[in-house]
Amino acid sequence: MNEERYQTGLKNMEFHLENSESLSRDANASLSILLSAGLGALGYTAHLLEASAPTQVWAATGAAAVHLLIICGMMVRHCLSADDIMPPTNEPRNLKCEGYEWEEILPVEIDNLQVRIDFNQARNRRTGICLNKLRY
Repeated sequence: MNEERYQTGLKNMEFHLENSESLSRDANASLSILLSAGLGALGYTAHLLEASAPTQVWAATGAAAVHLLIICGMMVRHCLSADDIMPPTNEPRNLKCEGYEWEEILPVEIDNLQVRIDFNQARNRRTGICLNKLRY
């Protein structure tokens, strides 16, 4: 029974690790789009300045460029920065306890697996919420 619970927990952990990868891919795609728009607006602002356009026009495009680039910085900081992530399993040396059989260690390892799942789930939730806010 405990072995089945452990295997189910490992599958759940794999899901959260895949979800983390998916969030990173989505954040990278969003960052590419935002950077393109921000740098395009910055280039257009420079063009308007060279063409002696009215202040209202180049100031508006410049503000849009700065706004988009600030969002890019926030996305890198909150969604793409390296952050702690818990591994799916414990290290073998931590599971090798002299005088104990696997059946005796397994219930404790199941509890440890749940802690790792909760940690990664909370990490993915924070990243997903921030990614959604920045996209809006």
